[in-house]
Amino acid sequence: MSRNVLPAISTVEPLYLRPWVVLLVGLGSAVVGLGLCNFDGSGFVVARLAFLVVGLILAGAAVERRFRIAGQELEERMETAGMLALAAFVAIVAFLATDKDWSSAHLFLGGAVGVALLGAVLVMAPSVVRRAMAGVLILFHFVGIFVAATNIAPPGGQAPWVTEQAWSHVYRYYLSFFYLTNAYHFYSPDPGPSTLLWFRVQYEDDKYRWVKLPDKSASPVPLHYTRTMVVADSTNLPGPTIPPALFEKRINERREAGRFFRPDPTRDGEKFEGQPIPIMLEDLTNPFNRSPLPPDAYREPNDYSKLLISSFVRHVAVSYPHPSDPSIPVKNVKVYRIVHKLIGAGEMAVGRDPMQEVYFAPYFMGKFDTNGELIVKQQQYDQNMNPLLKEYDGFLYWTIPILAVPKGPPRSDFVMPFESKDFDVRNYLDLHAGDIRSFDDKKAEPMKEEGRK
Repeated sequence: MSRNVLPAISTVEPLYLRPWVVLLVGLGSAVVGLGLCNFDGSGFVVARLAFLVVGLILAGAAVERRFRIAGQELEERMETAGMLALAAFVAIVAFLATDKDWSSAHLFLGGAVGVALLGAVLVMAPSVVRRAMAGVLILFHFVGIFVAATNIAPPGGQAPWVTEQAWSHVYRYYLSFFYLTNAYHFYSPDPGPSTLLWFRVQYEDDKYRWVKLPDKSASPVPLHYTRTMVVADSTNLPGPTIPPALFEKRINERREAGRFFRPDPTRDGEKFEGQPIPIMLEDLTNPFNRSPLPPDAYREPNDYSKLLISSFVRHVAVSYPHPSDPSIPVKNVKVYRIVHKLIGAGEMAVGRDPMQEVYFAPYFMGKFDTNGELIVKQQQYDQNMNPLLKEYDGFLYWTIPILAVPKGPPRSDFVMPFESKDFDVRNYLDLHAGDIRSFDDKKAEPMKEEGRK
């Protein structure tokens, strides 16, 4: 008796779904994106970005599919490790195809390369070693969270030496990459002042605009406002304490710059008289005396914050073109870090407004070109403290004060409500930035902020 045998059902997957094929197509797409770097124009930039994104997605999909079907034999693990290494190469090609100002993409792609290569090592290791390495990685991660929570000094105290060293030399970049550095710091019961970041974008036609972070009016949802607060706060990481001899030089630079400050001339060459910019209120009656300076008059950020400021400038220069004529280029961007001081209970009791501008302490971070480079740098010195630069900016990292100036002689029984008719507010930030040319002539404002009447 004959027996009908059903034909075997093929389990071979289509060629276009095989992991190696998908991965090689992704590599080809990334290589095409790299080739498009040789062409200018917005259309080519969009096409390059599309090829890079497609290449990365295909590489990730291929690795994910490989993990579904891969076995645990040595040959299978070797093939999986090879795919991970090739996926890392796709990320490297994409990294090379991105512009130098695509800093977020560089950060992501660098992390992707590291994860893929680490995964290749884990796959090749025996099962026992893989479990041990996974345990070490988990322990490393949670120790990092502990370091993030304990490396901030308590009020009047000092952070543990071990966590300070672990943060500085081991965990800073790891935790920053995963953004695990902020929410573990608790500020109650004594929160510190907020940090704001203001950009004054100057255009070639003498028009300008202010870009401020955070800005509630520009935030579609409260979460966006909160996130931009973190952006501003990232520029408030102090640099190392400078030697006393160098700090004395910085004080002299600031006094000379403030004593002989002149607003920038207009595009047509109109020049203006010098307008001194003091460091503190006492300088108005005894110009640039040798009185002790406020301890917070000079705040130089560390190199990490300076790098972030440069990146933010590039973003602002590209994202905020001239409002009425985008063909007019950006001339420069001045950056100010603003410390919004907290109002005291006694000040609140006498009716002062916590949003009054005298509670803002601006610090000048520099004037930058559109590539995020300082146009005029800080003075440099050799080993014998001899100056090296002919042109330098003495205002860098110093406060540009906003002062409440009494109209008459001060009285011992006088209480200072800043809204009082007995006081004038002199906003030297407006003068330094270029919004006004003189406090004496209120009409002397040749430049106009775009978007305002």
